[in-house]
Amino acid sequence: MSHLEDAPVDSLAEKIAAKVERHASFTITVTNLSSLDPGIVAGVQSALEKNLQHRGLAMRRGGEVDAKIAVTLSEDLREFIWAAEIRRENVRQVVLVSFAREATAVSGGDAMPKVVLQREIVWQLESPVLDFALWPAEADTGRTARLAILDPEKLAFYDNAQGAWRLDATAPVAHTKPWPRDLRGAIDAAANRAALPGVECTGDFAHPETVRCAESRAALQSGLKDANPKADDAVPGFEGVESVQIASACGRDSLVLASGSGDWTQPDKLQIFELANGQATPIGAALSFPGPVMALRVAPDAKAARAISINLATGRYEASNVTLVCNP
Repeated sequence: MSHLEDAPVDSLAEKIAAKVERHASFTITVTNLSSLDPGIVAGVQSALEKNLQHRGLAMRRGGEVDAKIAVTLSEDLREFIWAAEIRRENVRQVVLVSFAREATAVSGGDAMPKVVLQREIVWQLESPVLDFALWPAEADTGRTARLAILDPEKLAFYDNAQGAWRLDATAPVAHTKPWPRDLRGAIDAAANRAALPGVECTGDFAHPETVRCAESRAALQSGLKDANPKADDAVPGFEGVESVQIASACGRDSLVLASGSGDWTQPDKLQIFELANGQATPIGAALSFPGPVMALRVAPDAKAARAISINLATGRYEASNVTLVCNP
C-alpha cells in the first residue's frame, strides 16, 4: 500500500465507522475527481473496503444494506480532499479528510507544465441561460465590450458602459411549439447566428437592432449542430456528460474538457483529460462548481470554453469563461 493509501485511508475509514453501527452492512463507491491515476484510485477503494471490514463492518456488493457510502476524491492546488457521504435510511452524513498533495505522486514525474483551469463568471441570472457570447472592447475603434445572452425567450445584447452592463437591444424568441424539458441553445458569434430547436436568430450582431428570431424549417431540421457543431455532440467516450475538445495546450495534444456525471441536484466539476492509446487520463486539478454544469461550448479558437451552470446555493444560472493556464 502506497503512502497515498495509508494514513488518509485509515483516518477516513475511522470517521466513516464512527457514523454507523458496528456489524452494519455497507456498499461503497469511489469517484475520482482528482489527478490520481486509476491504479492509485483502485488501491484506495480496496484499502477502504478492507479497513472498514477490519473495523467490524460487513461489505456487500449489492442488495439491501444498512449504509451506502459514496467516496469522492478531489483536490485543489495545495491538498487532496477526500469526502465520504454516508446514507442510512433518511439520514445523510458527510465526513472529510485532507492532506498535502505531492507533485511526484500525482504527476508520476511528468516534466510537462501543469494544466490549471481558471473560471471567470461573466453573467448571473435567476432565469435560465442557454448560451452567451462576449466581445472584448476595441481600443482602435473606441467600441466598448459587448455581451449577448440567449435564454428561452430572447436574445439580449448588452454594452459595457463605465464598467456596468447596459441593455442595448432584445430580439424576442417566437415559438409556437413547447420547448423540450432539456432545452438547448447555442450562439455562433462568427456566423451572426443563434439557434434553438426550430428557431433561428440572424442579423448583424455588431448592430443588434437588426437581429430577428423566427421559426425556421432549416433550424428545425438541423437543430443545434448546424449552429455549433460541438453544442449537441458529446466527444466520443464522454457520452452522458458535457464535453468539448480543446486544442493543444501546455505541450499536450488531444485534450477534452468534461463535466462530472452527477445529476442536476449535485455540485459539479470540470476536468481536463488527455487522450492517448484509447485511454482518457485526467491531468491537473478539477475545477469545482457549486452546482451542475448544464452546457459546455468550445471557444472559437478551441483553447477555452463557455460553461453554463447553476449555483445551488443561490439558485442562479452562471455563465462563465473557462481558460487553460500552464504552470511550470
